[in-house]
Amino acid sequence: MGAPYRKDEIIKLANVNFSDKPVKVSKNITYLGQIPDIMDFENRKLMGEIEIDGKYKDDYIMDDSALLYDTEDGIYIITGCSHSGICNIIEYAKKGFWKR
Repeated sequence: MGAPYRKDEIIKLANVNFSDKPVKVSKNITYLGQIPDIMDFENRKLMGEIEIDGKYKDDYIMDDSALLYDTEDGIYIITGCSHSGICNIIEYAKKGFWKR
């Protein structure tokens, strides 16, 4: 499970901006960064282990994120696996990081 490359390998392969905070990607698209736990009923589940500095720790996939597409007709949320929970993603997106 996870990326087939380590962080240092990815940096060599592409121009990458790692961020756990929201980042404006273009005029209409915002990367939401790390999605916090907002809804009490939507807790993250243990998904395996992650290696950090040579040690294995429980992995709750904290790096799950989503994109927000802002249009004249409203906003659209583009998700992947939604490990952080779709309700958490929606509530976080509504906080207004996407405003023009």
